[in-house]
Amino acid sequence: MSALNEMIDMLSPLGIYSLSRTSLVYKELKVYAYAFLSITQYINSILREAFVSSAENDGLALKEQLFGSERPDLTVSERRERLITLLSLCSDDFTEDDIRNQLLLSGISNGFTADAQNETFALLSLPQTNDPVELSVYSKAVDKIAPAHLFPLINIGEMTWDSIDGYNHTFWEWDNAAVRFDMIE
Repeated sequence: MSALNEMIDMLSPLGIYSLSRTSLVYKELKVYAYAFLSITQYINSILREAFVSSAENDGLALKEQLFGSERPDLTVSERRERLITLLSLCSDDFTEDDIRNQLLLSGISNGFTADAQNETFALLSLPQTNDPVELSVYSKAVDKIAPAHLFPLINIGEMTWDSIDGYNHTFWEWDNAAVRFDMIE
């Protein structure tokens, strides 16, 4: 039943409104019904985007930001599968194979070494980019994936002040990416 029909059904027993199709009350109820339709569609889109299994755009992007790596290059189903895996971690999911799988889901495919004695977790390499702002996305993903008792070490390669100037990033882009002087030098 439409919102218009529901409002008419509620108001007609009162007998104080003219609800014929030519009355002003009927026309006003049509406007309300149209507004309710817009609100209903908006709420439905919010509910759809709230759950990974039905999210398509903004909902996936927001949840990917939780893990520090948006992946708009993947299909919607691949993004959903990746998020479901990352969101379903439990205390038993920190074997080497599990961590390797989580790194793969974050776009890091070249493995890692874990040194429990020195409490470090080192990536063998990152995806091919020397841009520190892009690398910070991977760094944030590793921070969320690495076991809490191991400090992640990430080698971002050789950099000079000239190469840093060549990236044309603003101070705010560097700062938002959490790129610090000690990471660059």
